[in-house]
Amino acid sequence: MVNGIPEPAAGQPVAVAALVRTSTLDLQDPVASYRRQLRAMTGWLPAGWYITAVYADVESGATALDHRSQSQSWRVLTDAGLRRDGGMADLLAEAMAPDPCFSVVAVEEVERASRDFYDSITLERRLAEQGIPLLATDEPPDITGLSPTMILVRRIKQGVAEWYRIALKDKTRKGHEQHALDGYNNGRVPFGYLPDRIPHAVPAKAALGLSRTRLKTDPTPRHGSRRCSTGGSWNGCRPRRSRCGWRPPGSPPRTGTAGRITR
Repeated sequence: MVNGIPEPAAGQPVAVAALVRTSTLDLQDPVASYRRQLRAMTGWLPAGWYITAVYADVESGATALDHRSQSQSWRVLTDAGLRRDGGMADLLAEAMAPDPCFSVVAVEEVERASRDFYDSITLERRLAEQGIPLLATDEPPDITGLSPTMILVRRIKQGVAEWYRIALKDKTRKGHEQHALDGYNNGRVPFGYLPDRIPHAVPAKAALGLSRTRLKTDPTPRHGSRRCSTGGSWNGCRPRRSRCGWRPPGSPPRTGTAGRITR
């Protein structure tokens, strides 16, 4: 036993659980990412090591460890015929079993386990308490764990992963703010406006037919259109009374069946 991790007997095969995490469809192709990660792990395995289970999730790396595997977004993988024996929750449950089906958990990069430093360390600690090392394909495939130097490198990478996630989120928000300050619309066109599409400012994107949207006032929202859900024009229609009792400003009070005035 080295560093609390039992060494396998000579010639004994080592069962490995492959941990795969891909971002959602709006950020990347989960199917292609899954295949790339699994191919990297398969090529990294030394002789006698084999993948016995694949635990895969399609979600953000910022998702809290205890909240992983809660959505059904992983179905994009199984619908493509890819193997999935469960997600993060299932991996942790199996690791806590008296006789888990794997001796090692492998990821393509340590950031794939989690992009949150605390959660990444927590996962590593929970597995280590069961005698199961967490290894990455850019680290030595050693059942006894990592050297002090590799631990230092891993901690730096885990910190950088969290910094990058937060920095990217901050820059994205500032980009949306600047987009709005420049007069362009973010998201769906609101009620009472029409889209005024102009060619994208980036020539390469404009060549692909992409555009940016400014807003212009819609003087007559049309009956039945998605911009006028109340029916008729904004000035001439009779807005429906909402469930909460709200009515547009200036509307006459309504009299209920009991003779009392409601608003």
